[in-house]
Amino acid sequence: MDLLREDGLEESSRKTELLLRVICSLIRLHGREILSRHHLSPPQFEIMTAIYFEGEMSQNEMPKKLHLAKSTISSLLDRLEKQGMISKKKTQSDKRIAVIRLTFKGANVIEQVIERRRELLRVLTSQLSEKQRKEFNDIIARFAYLLEAEEGKI
Repeated sequence: MDLLREDGLEESSRKTELLLRVICSLIRLHGREILSRHHLSPPQFEIMTAIYFEGEMSQNEMPKKLHLAKSTISSLLDRLEKQGMISKKKTQSDKRIAVIRLTFKGANVIEQVIERRRELLRVLTSQLSEKQRKEFNDIIARFAYLLEAEEGKI
């Protein structure tokens, strides 16, 4: 542990964690206006995002993927269905299993939030030089790679 303090790695890690938390929080905040307009909570948006990026999934898969209780997932899905954001369909092979899909309306909301976030990032990164943007993207890509490799160890 002393070696970490000597070369500043521990302090650097603290700063990195803080900066990433602040950045993620502020980026999420920019999309919340759209969620508010559609009366969506952050957990509902997380469900919609998972379906948008991973495709349809069974209700049984969701608790593991989203780290939420089955009962929580169930009530969130009921509200999303009433709002027209998702559709549930029983599978032919097992009528107890429901497959969840985003509706056009739900996908549209996700795309609005993503576009709002991209616009924010365009404005911010436009203040960097081309070289800085490339370095920034290279570092983020490396972090993503390392995180995915670390996730495989868990």
